[in-house]
Amino acid sequence: SNGEGGDAANAASTGTGETAGDDDDDGEDGDFYGSGTPNSILLSTMSTDPEKVQRETSLLLPALKFLWEVYRAVLDILKSNSKLERLYHGVAASALRFCGEYKRRVEFRRLCDMMRMHLGNLTKYGGVGMTRFEETGKPNNKVRGWEGWTAEAIELHLQTRFVQLETASSLRLYTEGFRTVEDIFNILQISRARRK
Repeated sequence: SNGEGGDAANAASTGTGETAGDDDDDGEDGDFYGSGTPNSILLSTMSTDPEKVQRETSLLLPALKFLWEVYRAVLDILKSNSKLERLYHGVAASALRFCGEYKRRVEFRRLCDMMRMHLGNLTKYGGVGMTRFEETGKPNNKVRGWEGWTAEAIELHLQTRFVQLETASSLRLYTEGFRTVEDIFNILQISRARRK
């Protein structure tokens, strides 16, 4: 009784215990900014090792929150710099793996929304239909540091979205997975428009 009950209580208290039937619920399951659900608080009091739960809460959650904030800040800084595009997509893939590994569903949704906004801004302001170069020889777009949709840029965006789709599937966030498929379709449309 010590092994199974303690593991379930620990998983619930850290916000990682998910049931197989969960889909996109709007509950704050595992959100860094919430104080925990009533079920997780109740289960944490029934733990066989309260010191372990306290250690995890006092050490692990602040570390995870810090790591999440670093991922967000780095992605926001690198979002439209063509020279650092490989780094942006590497960090994005690491952030997606972080969300999958620690079952951070809320943060995964936020990450997907942020990356979707970055893609939308690149599409809107650094669009495909722009004149490539003015008489000055510089790219004619409104996104500073963005050199346009190259074949490499499209490939990197597609690779990142496939990692995102895989993570959405592993977290059982099917609505987010559907949105990711729409993002992939939009990137393929950009590729098609670029070839014309």
